Amino acid sequence: MASVDLNADLGEGDGSAGLLRDLEILQQISSANVACGGHAGSLERMRQLAVACQELGVAFGAHPSFCDREGFGRSRPTAIPADLQQQLQQQLQSALTAAAAVGIAVHHVKPHGALYHVIEHDPLIADLFLAAVQQVLPGVRIVGISGGRLVRRAAEQGWTTVQEFFADREYEADGRLRERHLESSVVTDHEQICHRALIAVREGQVNCFGGGLISVTAETICVHGDHADSVAAATALRRALEQSGIRISSAEGPEC
Repeated sequence: MASVDLNADLGEGDGSAGLLRDLEILQQISSANVACGGHAGSLERMRQLAVACQELGVAFGAHPSFCDREGFGRSRPTAIPADLQQQLQQQLQSALTAAAAVGIAVHHVKPHGALYHVIEHDPLIADLFLAAVQQVLPGVRIVGISGGRLVRRAAEQGWTTVQEFFADREYEADGRLRERHLESSVVTDHEQICHRALIAVREGQVNCFGGGLISVTAETICVHGDHADSVAAATALRRALEQSGIRISSAEGPEC
C-alpha cells in the first residue's frame, strides 16, 4: 500500500482561536511543523502542541524562520543577518525544550517562508541552516522542497531528508513555488488540491503555471495552517488520499 506523510505549519495563529484551529488540523495530519518564535509562536504554544502531538501520535517538528514577526517570516531581508545561525539555533532550542518537557523527540526540521526560499537560491545559507540544526538537533530529518538545494545538500552531508510537495501552491516550470505576490500562486479549490496531491503521489507529477507537467517527489504533502479554511482543506485532502488507498504516515513513524 502506498503511503505519504501529511504535514501542516502550526503555532502561527494567536489566542484560543489559533490553538483551536491547530488542534483541529492535528486530527488530520501525521506531521506538524511548529513555529519556534521567529515568525510566530511562543514557548507555551509549542508545549501545548507537543502535548497534542504526543496524544495523537503526530510527529512534532520545528519550523524556524528569519526573525520577522511583523512580516510573518515571508519578507526577504535586504541583507542576511550576521547572527542568523545563532537566531536559528535559539529557535530550534525552544522547540527542543518544548518537546523534551512532554517527553517526545523533535522529529524533523522544516524552514519557513522566506528562509525556505532563500536557502534554495543561496548555498551558503543552506549550509548555515544545516550547521544550526547540527548544533541543536543532530540526526533529525530535514524537510525541503522536492528536488531542491536543501534536500540535495542535506543528503550529501548524510542527513535523512524528506521531499515536500505543496498541494495548495502553484509551481513554476523550473520546480520553484510561484511567488505569493503573483496571480494564481495559491490553490484554494479543495477538489483541485486533492487532485494535485493524488497525481503527485501516484505519478510523481504536477501541472505547473502556464501549462505542462513537471516531476515531483511527494514524500510529504503540505497543507498551510494559516488559511481560513485550513481545517476543511486538510480534512478533504486526507479523505481523498485514504479513499484512494493511500495510507497517511509520518516519515519512519507510526500510522496515524
